[in-house]
Amino acid sequence: MKRVVVLLLLITWTVWVLPKTACARETVRMATLEWPPYAGENLPGQGASIMVAKEAFAAVGIELKVSFYPWKRAVDHGLNMNGFIGYLPEYDADRLDMVCHLSERMGDSPLGVVERVDEPLEWEKVEDLGIYTLGVVDGYVNTPRFDTLMNLGVLDVEKVTDDATNIRKVQGGRIDGAVMDRNVFLYLADTEDTIRRERYLVRFGPRLLADNGLYACFRKTPDGKRLRDAFNRGLSRIDYRAIQDKYIENALGDWRY
Repeated sequence: MKRVVVLLLLITWTVWVLPKTACARETVRMATLEWPPYAGENLPGQGASIMVAKEAFAAVGIELKVSFYPWKRAVDHGLNMNGFIGYLPEYDADRLDMVCHLSERMGDSPLGVVERVDEPLEWEKVEDLGIYTLGVVDGYVNTPRFDTLMNLGVLDVEKVTDDATNIRKVQGGRIDGAVMDRNVFLYLADTEDTIRRERYLVRFGPRLLADNGLYACFRKTPDGKRLRDAFNRGLSRIDYRAIQDKYIENALGDWRY
């Protein structure tokens, strides 16, 4: 009788428990923001950067879920809230070494200045922008040089909570220009009704501040480092540029040129 019971227990373990254990996938959560076409709760695949991140994690058997917040809250939740392992996407900056484990490059972001068509900005180096009033998003990293000059007061900046507000301020002549990613500008100019109605008033300037990389920022813990390293292994197994370029092409069409 005992042998029969043991046999039944072994069969139950083999049929029900073992397969579930073998098939279990680790699930992790990161914070992000509404930043189309790179990230957006209602975008296909939740945006280009989110698709890259999910595929990188999937390549090493990990499932990624994301939650959307305003940018400053996304950073705070990602680094400090229980249940989160970090946030994305982020530009590289020296200060980040102190707060998170930064991934390898997972995306590309052409950063420049949105300006009025009838009053283009004249500049060659960042310092030349000091004669203008520029809009930036509060909490965003821009470029090391730009942010240093901004913090020193050399650049005259006005901070807002999102890129769309900055575009509308340029359209209305309330600021001279706005610092933002080219693809973000093109997407918002094509999809936001209040911006699209006066799309002809503004353009993305011909000179870039930088071709920034996009990264994922993992909590400064042993587990954060473990997951950053796993993420990097996943990135090495996919082509992030192909994923992002295809997404941007579908999202922007001819506007991307």
